Amino acid sequence: MFKVLGAGKRTYHNPQTVVQNIDRKMLWGVNTLFINMPIRATSLPNCLPLGCALLAARLQTYGADPHILDLNAYRVNGGHIPLVEAEKLILGRIQADGEPSVVALSGIITTLRWQMDIARLVRSILPDVFIVSGNGLATEMGEVLFDWIPELDAVARAEGDYSIVKVAHDASAIKKLGWDTASERGLLDPYYYGMVSGRHRYFYDGGRPQDLDDVPAPAYELLDDVVETYLKNPIWGNGTDNRSAGDVKMTRSINTVSSRGCPFDCSFCFRDTTGNRRYSVRSAESMLKEFCHYHKKYGVDFVGLLDDNFM
Repeated sequence: MFKVLGAGKRTYHNPQTVVQNIDRKMLWGVNTLFINMPIRATSLPNCLPLGCALLAARLQTYGADPHILDLNAYRVNGGHIPLVEAEKLILGRIQADGEPSVVALSGIITTLRWQMDIARLVRSILPDVFIVSGNGLATEMGEVLFDWIPELDAVARAEGDYSIVKVAHDASAIKKLGWDTASERGLLDPYYYGMVSGRHRYFYDGGRPQDLDDVPAPAYELLDDVVETYLKNPIWGNGTDNRSAGDVKMTRSINTVSSRGCPFDCSFCFRDTTGNRRYSVRSAESMLKEFCHYHKKYGVDFVGLLDDNFM
């Protein structure tokens, strides 16, 4: 049924190809909660969680029901919110939006401790929920997270535009049919990793959409509870702790990207999260349409392009 090859020996499966034949009925209404981890406690939150918003938008195109809880938006006495306050936010979101089938943890490598604590907390609240870690930490560390964060059901590497669809599908299949039936029907192929420490684990490959212009606009509307916090904090220039040169003036700013990957091979840079050396760009028309939308909806006067290749 499954050929578990082990760490470093897995066969790559392009998620865009994998999801072409999935049963979309398994995705309809699937409640997915993205939790974005806190970063840079000493800096004001000024960069909306683009990754979570893009994956949520992709799920919406499949009829799923995504939600985003951004723990990074909160500061208490100049630092991150304490874990007890994060627990209150999670419980409040579950009460407001319903019990999720998937909880997706997002964060860069410095968020390991937060992900360990939040995974443990979520598992205590929702014993049967499907928990997956994605973004920078998951991409760089991979399977080792199953040892470091034993509450995880899955790790998702690199660009998750389509692997998030398979994550939601698999979690829904397990919830509706049970693991044995779902696996016997082959619904969990091909990302089943094996039994690790008494728990079924999954390792999802990432993959670049064929055309970045076809990627749905980030679902920033799911962040309406915190979006004003980000818009009012300058994203660029002096005083933002991002080492940008010059005193760029702005009153309301927002972030997006114009490309993914980078053709260069700098030794200090880890860019696997956005496609490594495979470089793709969006069209000027696509960018202009997005800029105009942000100006009309949010009244922004500055858009920060946070491309990893520094353009």
